[in-house]
Amino acid sequence: MNRISLLLIFLLPVGVFGQELISPATINTLQTTFSKRVDTHNPKSGELIELPFVDDFSSDNFPGNPDGNPVLWQDRFATLNRGLAVNPPTQGVVSFDGSDEVGYPYSFDPGTGPADTLTSCPINLEYDPNDGVGFSFYYQPKGNSFFSPSADSDSLILEFYAPLLDQWFWIWSTVDVSDDVNFIFVYITITDTKFLREGFQFRFRNIAFLQGLYSVWNVDYVWLDLNEINSSEVVNDVAFVEGVSSFITDYTSMPNSHYAEDPEARMIQEFDVLFRNLNDGPRTLEGNEIEISYEGSPVGSITNLNEPPIPAQSTLAYNHTLEEDGLQFVFDPNLSEDELIFDVEVKLGTADFGPTVSNNSYKFKQQFYTHYSYDDGSAEAGYGVSNTGGRVALRYTNFKSDSVWALKIYTMPFGANFENTTFSIRIWEDEEGIPGEELATASHEFVYGQNEYQQQIIYKFDSAVFIPSGSFFVGYQQSSQAEGLRVGLDFNTTGNDGNLYFNDGNGWNPSIIAAQASVMIHPMFTSDGYDIIASTDNSDQQIPGLRVFPNPSDEFVNVIADTQGPLEVRIIDLQGRVVKESFGVNRLETGSFPSGLYLMAVTDNSGRTSIKKLAIEH
Repeated sequence: MNRISLLLIFLLPVGVFGQELISPATINTLQTTFSKRVDTHNPKSGELIELPFVDDFSSDNFPGNPDGNPVLWQDRFATLNRGLAVNPPTQGVVSFDGSDEVGYPYSFDPGTGPADTLTSCPINLEYDPNDGVGFSFYYQPKGNSFFSPSADSDSLILEFYAPLLDQWFWIWSTVDVSDDVNFIFVYITITDTKFLREGFQFRFRNIAFLQGLYSVWNVDYVWLDLNEINSSEVVNDVAFVEGVSSFITDYTSMPNSHYAEDPEARMIQEFDVLFRNLNDGPRTLEGNEIEISYEGSPVGSITNLNEPPIPAQSTLAYNHTLEEDGLQFVFDPNLSEDELIFDVEVKLGTADFGPTVSNNSYKFKQQFYTHYSYDDGSAEAGYGVSNTGGRVALRYTNFKSDSVWALKIYTMPFGANFENTTFSIRIWEDEEGIPGEELATASHEFVYGQNEYQQQIIYKFDSAVFIPSGSFFVGYQQSSQAEGLRVGLDFNTTGNDGNLYFNDGNGWNPSIIAAQASVMIHPMFTSDGYDIIASTDNSDQQIPGLRVFPNPSDEFVNVIADTQGPLEVRIIDLQGRVVKESFGVNRLETGSFPSGLYLMAVTDNSGRTSIKKLAIEH
């Protein structure tokens, strides 16, 4: 039996092309750690939600959301994201798959079963059957994930709750996976009096293959209202559908001191965003602008005077430039000696539908940390190479001579469990476009991050490796993992194109199957202001079950661990100053701290100390 046949037997369902593998990512929660339980109480202190109930998932309306938005959902087990759907009605969807709340497979063994649940808060549905109460939503199988749900074993399910009976009832489900490009509209009339009560709820559930990002269903524009107002796809709404994740040329993030070498040369000149007109008549896109702020203060505003028409029920790509009065906008690298985070908001002046006003802006954070990255920080699949000793290398070009001290990698748990098996991180010279002489290697145990959503693990070299400005390769080599280690793969960026190489024992070859994506392997540099980070290791896991959440933090942060006795916690800024200390307190207030990156040194009663990074964002 040849090698490819063996791979197909042991890894199905996995995409296998030659010796390269694409496998589903594990993505199943908002980017905050939480306990997996269903809260049976309304987060709004017992108050019922009044109609209309509308969520197009262009903003976070889940419990504990950092923006203080109204809470519409009791749980947060489905994934709020902008990457897994193809051409959604508006930006943002929730996705259902086969992984748990931290992106970990429900099982490493093959199998199908109940997976995610998304439950509304209690709603006041005390209406007459003749009041035209109706429930609508859109759904899409597969979308931007790698494998479609199976019509034989997977399904998306909708259930309604009858308050007086204290019972859930099946209402609708589908196994139709024939159209994985378009969103399908569903409208359900509610006339049964057992549902027309105070305390009504609804929930979506899915049956999935439980090894990760399989069996994906995307849901969008959930709407519960009166008078059959939501019974068609026509709505008085113009919205963003897609945008960009970075204003930097080629990269989504880079070290601040590297960017400072030539900021203008690092900026893109223009970009496109995609709008949709959900109205039954044409509209005009007007009042469009870009606003950039740093720590809450405006640092840039760019007005776009173009006001193109957009036909009814259609989409339109709209071009923005990054020039104002003929001057190229640049981020100011001198605002901080350390990391910088800019808030970018692309705004549409045409506001129609009040309940979905958040879809009139497209937001992202432009980050200047210690590392370079091509990806947008979220994986839609996983990449791997088969064969014992297989190697993966990704090329970067750094714009300042500096030293790499670690690689930050999203190590994706899927299928076979490689936890605690050994592998090695590596750096190579660029030798006429392929990996050449090896500059450094360090052996590590493979770790899956379980403290936060799609947690990336930092793997250190024994000592910092000087890299002159120019191109070089970073990556890893497997040991005995013949099935192939998996690392995160972002389908929404294209950093791999011409930069990703693999070696399965037959020499270096450019990636074929993952060329139009970005592998989540990031070189970390010892830029000024980061020596304190370079002296720590986020992958040590010395204190069992240590969790720091929410992270990023706004008003507070929780610190818990699977140990007996109190914890001692110190929060340290990037200048090495201890800004807060506590003993035996598991909830620390952070509202008075400036936004930025901090370290948390946590010590248990056995003297073990672990270091965690903490981002504070207000």
